[in-house]
Amino acid sequence: MSFTVHSITYGSQTINFELRRSMRKTLTIHVHPDMRIEIIAPATAELEKIEKKFKNVSSGSKNNSYLKCVVI
Repeated sequence: MSFTVHSITYGSQTINFELRRSMRKTLTIHVHPDMRIEIIAPATAELEKIEKKFKNVSSGSKNNSYLKCVVI
């Protein structure tokens, strides 16, 4: 599975993440021990929506029942 590297600005920080697309319905966020962030998203999901959901998780939003976050 190939990936692309993206970044978003959160506050004063720039956060880089690897985006992998697959035939799935949910969004998964992996935070690896080396602090690398990997997001696996549906192939049809728009990048803006993926970034918005990622920002919601980063900010600690409690409305994230549709997301699965895994710290590896």
